[in-house]
Amino acid sequence: MNLNALKAQRKELRTAFSNRLKKIESELAQELCNFETLSVLKIQFNDKFARMDSCEKAISETLLLSDDGERLFAEDLEDAEIYREKFRELTTKIELKSQQCTVPSDKESRKFKLPKIELKKFNGEAKEYLTFFGANFKRYTKIEELWQRIKCSICYNR
Repeated sequence: MNLNALKAQRKELRTAFSNRLKKIESELAQELCNFETLSVLKIQFNDKFARMDSCEKAISETLLLSDDGERLFAEDLEDAEIYREKFRELTTKIELKSQQCTVPSDKESRKFKLPKIELKKFNGEAKEYLTFFGANFKRYTKIEELWQRIKCSICYNR
C-alpha cells in the first residue's frame, strides 16, 4: 500500500483514538461511574488501538524499505510509543476504576416489616396452666400422648 495512504489512514485512526481517549477520561473524572459504560468504552478503546497499531506496523515496514528508512523509522517509532503509553496508562486507569465501581443491580435490597411475635408467658396460676401448656406445646408431634398423660396425672393428683 502507498505510504501516503497509510499515513492518511493513521491520521484518522489517531484522531478517533484521541476522541475516545477524551471520552473515557471524562467518564473516569465523574465521581459516580457506571460499570457497563466503562466496559463498553474499554472495548471500543481497545479496538481503536488495535486498528491503529496494525496501521503503525504497516507504516514501519514500509519505512524500513525506503532509502532513508532508519531515520524515518526512529521518528515514527517515537510518535507510536506516545500513543502506546497513553493506551497502557488509560487501560490501567479503567481497570482500577472498574474495580471501584459497583455493578448496578436490578434487585434492590428489600426491607420487610415483619410482625412482632409475642409468646405467652405462664404467670403461675393453676387455672392458666392448662391453657398455657396446651397453646404452646400441642403443635409438636407425639405431644398428644404427653398431653393425655399430663391430664390424667393432674386428675389423679387432685
